[in-house]
Amino acid sequence: MTKRSLDLSLDEAAIRAWACDVELALADQDEDLMLGARHEFYPLLATLAKDAACPRADECLAIMDFNLMFRVLRAFPDAEAQVEKTIGYLLDSDRSLVAAFIHVNRLRLDLLRGGSVASEARALELGTSALNGISRQAEISATDAGSDWVVELSVPPLHLHKEWLTIDKATGGYTFRR
Repeated sequence: MTKRSLDLSLDEAAIRAWACDVELALADQDEDLMLGARHEFYPLLATLAKDAACPRADECLAIMDFNLMFRVLRAFPDAEAQVEKTIGYLLDSDRSLVAAFIHVNRLRLDLLRGGSVASEARALELGTSALNGISRQAEISATDAGSDWVVELSVPPLHLHKEWLTIDKATGGYTFRR
């Protein structure tokens, strides 16, 4: 399959054309990063993600998921507002992957808002949502480290890429590192 690149500025028409043609590229590389960083296009991406007939519906959802994941992990000041707005764009969908996205992002909101994380199961649930979302399928484990939970993402098969989310048990405050 040979990809054709759109030679247009990034606008609603270009995104719609891209979403309907899997052989069309918006850019030479990293179109997912380019679209994910443009929150003004999230209402459109959400509309496309809700449409089961759209060839790139799942990709539209994954683009938003990946961007929101790192906004939460890096605790961007606008992360909570962006997650809430994005969930709002998707609430009227009956697609199961969209429901999974909403669930994951509600857990990300719980992580952002803090609060006691008393059990390993809760730390694992928050860590899985924060680190994997719907976009990744890495292995996740949680370890009791005294006053913290350390949630580790490890990518098979060689487990060379790892990420850690350390969650304070009492406050729910967290740090992320790679």
